Amino acid sequence: MRLNLEKLPAVARNLVGLREALTDSAVWGLPDEACTVLSQPGSAGQVLDTVRERARKARDALLIYYAGHGLTDPHTDELYLALPDSDRETRVHLAAVRVSAPGGAGSAGGCPADRRDSVT
Repeated sequence: MRLNLEKLPAVARNLVGLREALTDSAVWGLPDEACTVLSQPGSAGQVLDTVRERARKARDALLIYYAGHGLTDPHTDELYLALPDSDRETRVHLAAVRVSAPGGAGSAGGCPADRRDSVT
């Protein structure tokens, strides 16, 4: 059973503001091409593929910022990110986006960056 999660309209404004701050030379100064924003992704696969691709390319730091719903696994109470296709009962796409401590297994495993952080 697919989840019907309520819309979070503030998230879109949040993403725009964060991108502006991260790419502002007076704040962090990331090059535009180093800052990827996925607003309203179509599938969990799109999110996971993007995270893996960016993780492989990261050299000094990888920052993953997630704004949205979270779910708990009904069997373990672990926290997961709710993405399109998430299904609490069959655990579809939940395990693939488990929230891990920096340096943990999670979706960015194999990242060569010296520092990996996630903000949820």
